[in-house]
Amino acid sequence: MDPAVITLAMLTEARYGALFPASRLNLSLWSKYCRAAGLLMSPAFTEQLAAAELVERMAELTNTAPVWSAGALKMLPYGDQALFVR
Repeated sequence: MDPAVITLAMLTEARYGALFPASRLNLSLWSKYCRAAGLLMSPAFTEQLAAAELVERMAELTNTAPVWSAGALKMLPYGDQALFVR
């Protein structure tokens, strides 16, 4: 599964998420990067974590930096080569 989709759900879902406003997330570039690089995940959450820790772990696993910019959380990949979705 796309890490951006997982993170979006864990941050915004009303029943189990952190109730972070979806309007303050910009995950589109990260999603494209992860899909193009084949960085897909199937996490098993067996313990409770802070939302910030989840974001940091997902970023580390996908070579990405979480950045707060213009009032939104953005995930900016470190990738230095163009990748294309097949």
